[in-house]
Amino acid sequence: MSEFSTPTKHQNPVSNPSQQSSRRPGRFIVICIEGCHGSGKTSLVSWFNKLGFTVLNEGFMQESKLMHPQSFTMEFGWIWNWFNRLMKIRSQHMDKDMVVIADRSPYSAVFYARDGSGHKMQDSIAHMIQEVRHVGIDIYTVKVHVDKETLFRRIALRLEQEPQRANYNEDKLEWNAHIYKMYQEFTAWDMVLDNSSERKIFVELVHNVIQQVQQRTPIDIDLLKVGNHCREFLRLSPGKVLVCDSPNKMEQADTPPSSPLIQ
Repeated sequence: MSEFSTPTKHQNPVSNPSQQSSRRPGRFIVICIEGCHGSGKTSLVSWFNKLGFTVLNEGFMQESKLMHPQSFTMEFGWIWNWFNRLMKIRSQHMDKDMVVIADRSPYSAVFYARDGSGHKMQDSIAHMIQEVRHVGIDIYTVKVHVDKETLFRRIALRLEQEPQRANYNEDKLEWNAHIYKMYQEFTAWDMVLDNSSERKIFVELVHNVIQQVQQRTPIDIDLLKVGNHCREFLRLSPGKVLVCDSPNKMEQADTPPSSPLIQ
């Protein structure tokens, strides 16, 4: 898998670097989409990509075959490489404002370390997130929440389509319950999205995330451009939008009423 997913259609909706104020260096905004497996996280990330944002993919590190990918050692290595990748990008674009979407945050290692040792990494991750702010990297974590019954149903459906996911214990009810509990108990998210509905408009989710980030960051994310991209997708056909009601299944359906999607 490529380390980056470039925008599929639209230009990245961040103001033209030439229009930035000369009084400050650029900022590098990283919006991390987090959530338990089966929550719809990857589908949401793909919509950001369709609407013009560059995506940093989850599977960027070559895994050793000597150790399980969810061992403490491998998860710890994943964290370091996750931050190192950001610093490499930042060092090449110090004078530019950038907004990218990350498929998962470093906190994933806390939840998925298979021997229950992930909590040992939590304070270090929080410290690193604060530390990289000093070099212009602002990291925001967005949790995609799904109620337990809906989540387990989605996990079961995805296992039927992708049986290899059993290699990550997704076929074990006890493991799924453990991961769900850890996500529920973790409260340090910057934002929480509720994706429990079986028919969710992903473009609305995207737009609401950007609105929230815009209120917290000094850079100018072009909300008008994002809104125009969303409306373009909403015009796929009269009264229709792209929604997802099961894993890996995108379809057209009648537009449901809008509702607040950010806690």
